[in-house]
Amino acid sequence: MMTRRERRVDDSVLVLCRNYEFGGDPNELVLRLCRELLREAGMDVPTDLDVITSLRNVIRVEEVALDHDADLRWDGSHYVIGRRRLSTCHEVVHTFFPNARSRDEVLEREIGRSPPGLTEEHLCDQGAAELLMPAEPFRLALPSVPNMDNVLELAEIFGASIEAAARRALRLSGPKGAVVVLESKLKPKRT
Repeated sequence: MMTRRERRVDDSVLVLCRNYEFGGDPNELVLRLCRELLREAGMDVPTDLDVITSLRNVIRVEEVALDHDADLRWDGSHYVIGRRRLSTCHEVVHTFFPNARSRDEVLEREIGRSPPGLTEEHLCDQGAAELLMPAEPFRLALPSVPNMDNVLELAEIFGASIEAAARRALRLSGPKGAVVVLESKLKPKRT
């Protein structure tokens, strides 16, 4: 069993780094690419996803009912994304990876909840948070000791879900804390 430090690096992450001739921490590369995209778009908050997606060759974002969080499809000349704001940002980050065009479709089931590590999914989660809730404006709006009222306000300002804003607040605030997310699920039947 691998320890947290021994996690393997996704091949797609290595290809991304080679493609950008980058030898440092892949997390920093993804954040840099996202910040450059936001600057190119001349962005303020909340992030205008129409502008961001168009700059990454996404022809349309479809609001569709899915049994997964999001999907990214390449139609031969453009990307097509299905889903919502954080999921859309996650899929936009996939477009930085050179192998995104070679897949028929990328289905996402756990956006925002990938385990830490040098995996494409984790890096896309980190980039999605940066695109939707850029660190500097988010920190400026974040009180030194945030509470749930602050999280609700941040979610509104940045056009993010409450869960995404809570996770971002926890990550960017100084004090240690925790975010607990409760989801209703059906209990499996035993036969």
